[in-house]
Parts: sequence; structure tokens; C-alpha cells
Amino acid sequence: MNATDTAGIAAQQGQAAAHLCELAARLCAEGRALLAAGQAGDAIAPLQQAAVARPLEPGIYGLLAQAMQAAGHAADATAARIADDALERNCAADIIAIGSSYARYRQWDAAGYWFLRALLLAPDLADAHMHMGMALRETGREAESRICAHNACMRQSLYIDQ
Repeated sequence: MNATDTAGIAAQQGQAAAHLCELAARLCAEGRALLAAGQAGDAIAPLQQAAVARPLEPGIYGLLAQAMQAAGHAADATAARIADDALERNCAADIIAIGSSYARYRQWDAAGYWFLRALLLAPDLADAHMHMGMALRETGREAESRICAHNACMRQSLYIDQ
């Protein structure tokens, strides 16, 4: 790969990131408008899509929490509020805790959603890999689960006393 190739790839990545920012902004504006119109249930979908486009953007989760609370989804609203705060503080452990709450009730897709965000926020955190692997295993994705387990082991500090 030469410098021209690298520059081209960097430019494409920059364009993709800008597109995702623009998409998230449009979806948030749509969600805000629906919330303001008293259509909280309808505001959830565009706000969830915005969170997919910008998974580490705390303000999106704050809006999502408002919509979910107004639509009567108290538990999910609480999770979104905790995530909003955790992302503001760059605290992956709190996001893992959200996923763990869903995992306790065997809601593996929801748990994986939060574990992935923890992994994006702190890719060197062994616990993030371990929890993501658990969710992948429980949803039948064994090969990916093994990769996460391996990644967790590679990041785990082990001390052996003699």
C-alpha cells in the first residue's frame, strides 16, 4: 500500500464518518420533533437508528431515554439514561452493567447491544470482550464468541504468586 492508497482510504473514512454524523443529526431532529408533538412511541425508532449511526454519542441516549420514558418503557429509559451518563464519563464498566442487567433476564440481543458499545468505548478492556463473547455464545454465534474469549484472555493481566 502506498501513500496515495492510504490517503484515499483516509478520505473515504472521513466521508463515511461525516455521513454518519449528518444521518444521526437528521434522525435526532426527527425524534425531537416527534417528542415535541407528543408522539413519544414514534420518536423511539429514529432515535434508536441515530444511536446505531453514532453509538458513542451520549446526547442521543438522553433523547432516547426521554422518548422511552414518555412511551412507558421505564426499564429501557433507565438503561438509556445510565448509558448517556456513562458515555459522558467514558465509563465502559457502567455500560457493561447495563448489558449485564439484560443478560440476567436472558435478553441476549439487548445485552449484546450494550456490550458492543462498551467494547467500542474501551477496546482494550478484557471485561468488554468477555461479556460480548457471552452474549454471542448465547445467541448461537460460537465462532465469534471464541474470538471474544481469546481477546479477553489476551488483555487480562495475570499475576501468579510463587
